[in-house]
Amino acid sequence: GWSTNIGAATNDFDFDGLENLYEYGVDGNPTNALDQGTLPAMTNAGSVILYIHPQRSDDTNLVYTVETTTNLTVVISWTNDGYTVTGTNVTGGTLDFVTNEVDSVENEKFIRLRIGQ
Repeated sequence: GWSTNIGAATNDFDFDGLENLYEYGVDGNPTNALDQGTLPAMTNAGSVILYIHPQRSDDTNLVYTVETTTNLTVVISWTNDGYTVTGTNVTGGTLDFVTNEVDSVENEKFIRLRIGQ
């Protein structure tokens, strides 16, 4: 549906650093490097970090997974724990927004959003 063959879901057709499927999952345009969609946001909320990520409301085949790790300098071990989903803001549009509370007991915490099918 992009009027050109953008290749596999794991490709980065427009060379903006986001894989095609990820970009689609955040309502971006994988054929336009200037349109990366709505990226996740973080806010410090005392003893937790609020990590808010978009989620398409019109494609139930997508799976959104928040992952965390405490170290990027050795063998990276991402895990799907250390956070709690606290709610979803259903907007009635293409994107809803999922709020996650991520514990901040470690000195360093890295968070990523994975989008798959």
